[in-house]
Amino acid sequence: MNPATVKDTAETLWLANQAATGALAALSAVRARNDAVTGPDADRLRHALGPEIRRTGTSVQVANALYLDLCNQIGVQHTASGGAVTPVRGRALAAPRRLKIAGLGNSFGAGEGVGEGTDAGLAKYFDGQDRRHRSPFAALPQALERLQRANPTVGVDLYFAASSGAVVRDLVCDQTEQHAFGNKRMNPPTWQVNPAQLFQIPVDADAVVVDLGGNDAGFGPIIQAAHSSGFDEELARYQPLLADKGPDGKPYTEADYRKQAAEAEVGLAKTIVARWLQAIDEIRKRAPDAQIVLANYPDALVPSVLARTSWLVNEEDARRIQTELADPLKAALAKVAELAGPGVRLADVSTTLKGHEVYTAQPWINGLDPFLSDRDTLVGRDNKKIEHPDGFDTVRETWAKKEPFHPNDKGYGAMANPIAGALASSLGLTVPAPPPPGTVTAPTSITIVQGFSDLDGDGIRDKNDPSPGKPAFQGLVNCPPQAKPLPPMFPRKDRDH
Repeated sequence: MNPATVKDTAETLWLANQAATGALAALSAVRARNDAVTGPDADRLRHALGPEIRRTGTSVQVANALYLDLCNQIGVQHTASGGAVTPVRGRALAAPRRLKIAGLGNSFGAGEGVGEGTDAGLAKYFDGQDRRHRSPFAALPQALERLQRANPTVGVDLYFAASSGAVVRDLVCDQTEQHAFGNKRMNPPTWQVNPAQLFQIPVDADAVVVDLGGNDAGFGPIIQAAHSSGFDEELARYQPLLADKGPDGKPYTEADYRKQAAEAEVGLAKTIVARWLQAIDEIRKRAPDAQIVLANYPDALVPSVLARTSWLVNEEDARRIQTELADPLKAALAKVAELAGPGVRLADVSTTLKGHEVYTAQPWINGLDPFLSDRDTLVGRDNKKIEHPDGFDTVRETWAKKEPFHPNDKGYGAMANPIAGALASSLGLTVPAPPPPGTVTAPTSITIVQGFSDLDGDGIRDKNDPSPGKPAFQGLVNCPPQAKPLPPMFPRKDRDH
């Protein structure tokens, strides 16, 4: 370059750099205002700040993209020392990225619990009457917001497919339930709660975060039975799924788990490890280039504290919940990560609630007592129901049964840290610095897309696609006939299936 060209180029890059710096400063300022909001109107005020944060976030991405594009085109980089311009050496500057992240899972993935059992808390969900109980304050949206802030030239689109109550089988088959008023069944067929989560993953996804297995292992029935005579029976019923040894007492080998996975339909293998291996095979076929992050579960109780503060569970039963359910499930997911091979990483959230377990002085997880609500009309997988006094006001009462023993927004904020770290490491991004304990990060800069069924992966919702295609599976799948959408008594703002 001649001196005049160098000077003009330096000025152009300096202006672009200043624009990017100014946009980032504006974004930091509005985020600081958002983080400083406290009090009873905090959620409303943060919501009001959302559009401004999104606008400034977009400005940062555009300004950074322009600056980096100029650098790549010209082959120079601007330094901070007086506007000097030097040739780029080494690798080329990275082009701006927009990531597609799919979030699969059950209630712990969806964000159930953020409402903390209150009617006002329903505002923390995308739709207070959506049976899937999805919340923008779940662990994954908070993790992605922190990831995006730590990597301002990266945009993030979350395809949110998690649903309360989901099991591994619901990855490949529609998740269904039945509903009733008292003893009167509304309709013989089952109702569709969520389309198969596998077909809500974009085929070009950069990463898939999965939180499944707890419901397969009997989380709900075991916790609910902890105050009843059926506790031993429930624990025993799920032990074979969590076992790491065969009936002969010999530890299962990788070959054993692979054989279990190959011989059973997806989601119906005899152990949790084999079911997870089935799930990973299906995800890899759907999105071959995606990194996979497996999230386990937080240790949520201290047996002595639980027994001392809740009349529902004694200390011995609380200890058995930990040693016969939580610990084996944690070990099973660690084994899956070990066997799954490259491209699969474990996000270990097991210690994230330490010091804030259920019934501690400052819990980040809801208590157990509302499990005894006698005002519930929901009839679930096992056709269990509790009578409702008038048979109509179902929404809050149904959730009174669902939100206990799930993290609140602070708990999910703590769980977000290892998830963000695992994603950053998998995708080659800067790992976000953990915020102060108890931080709740509103997802104001990322884009959240409510998952929709797209069998052929062409980006067109099946309901709008003249040729939606047919499900394609890696393993054995024989789903029941397609269920009907949820009935009108549970209005859905986001129904697309």
